[in-house]
Amino acid sequence: MMQRHLPLFFFGILLINISCNPSSKKENKTTLSFNEQKGSTVTIEIKNVEGAESIEFFAADGSGSFTSVPFENSTKIDLKEYISGSYYILVHKDSVIINTSLLLQGNDITIKATAEGKRLKIDTVINSPVYYEQKQIVNNFRKIKKTASLQKANTYLLDLIKDKTKNILLKDLSYLYIEVNKNNRTNLKALRAYARKQDSIIEKRIIQNTGIYNLNKLIDNTSINLDNFKFRNKTGQEAKIITHSDSLYIFDFWFIACKPCINDHKYLKPNLDKLKGANANIIGISVDKDHDIWLNYLKSNNYLWDNYIQLNNDKNSLSEYLNIYSYPTYITIDGDGKILFQGALKETLTFVESYH
Repeated sequence: MMQRHLPLFFFGILLINISCNPSSKKENKTTLSFNEQKGSTVTIEIKNVEGAESIEFFAADGSGSFTSVPFENSTKIDLKEYISGSYYILVHKDSVIINTSLLLQGNDITIKATAEGKRLKIDTVINSPVYYEQKQIVNNFRKIKKTASLQKANTYLLDLIKDKTKNILLKDLSYLYIEVNKNNRTNLKALRAYARKQDSIIEKRIIQNTGIYNLNKLIDNTSINLDNFKFRNKTGQEAKIITHSDSLYIFDFWFIACKPCINDHKYLKPNLDKLKGANANIIGISVDKDHDIWLNYLKSNNYLWDNYIQLNNDKNSLSEYLNIYSYPTYITIDGDGKILFQGALKETLTFVESYH
């Protein structure tokens, strides 16, 4: 999945970081202890990157210092703030960005990594136990899911969320729970019910989770009225999307610079007959701004399924209504606009084929 910002890994799942739009009704009574300390140092040691030009280190949410310095095999960075949260490490080499992100907390942290292609593989993290705590939680979750059941794995996550309400892991735990349950509103409502009992800062961290998911939208937006949204078709004219009650529709949210989106299109093209056999239609919804580049891409690849560019501004667009900030995203609806499924392309094709 991808967005027009850099990739962010939460629990080993590729995501994109977007800043949240905080809103609060309750009095803020909670002060999270991990934000109270000031000043820190991080030392980054990287192997297998001979000839790199520079290295960057910064918080994924945009807070705190942004550091960009000439690359050294061992780089020491002094920060004015306490290290607490998800951070990017980017190494620039020959116009290529080698990157990773990881959860950190501490004053004097050392990170040892090895470059593997465009990815930094973390070898060791010193003085930041939360990094390993996060990894252990993921391993436990996967083990429970595999050997017991998904419901028991969900219970494990929900109990951890309650146990670590004021812990730096809260956002990541909430994200993983929401990601696993994004098509199960009953389980999502259990998390929201807990969040609403908390102080506003905690509620926001769960409900407006990292900007990737908004829990309220996932629960409350159960259908789409396409008459409320505007699109541009391939001829450059403003158009409405028309659906029929006896069909399914898969909305593919994408943009040209998104490599995973482009890869999915290559997989989708030979599978169109399967969709047709399931009485399902693929509809591309692009967030691109340049109509000519978008159209040339579709024509040059002979992608003949319906495609549109959304015209509404960001606050009134279909992607905003559906809380889509990472790409590609696939939303399946019936002909009456009821949202049936959200998932990756292969998951979506499996769902559609088994729906009837």
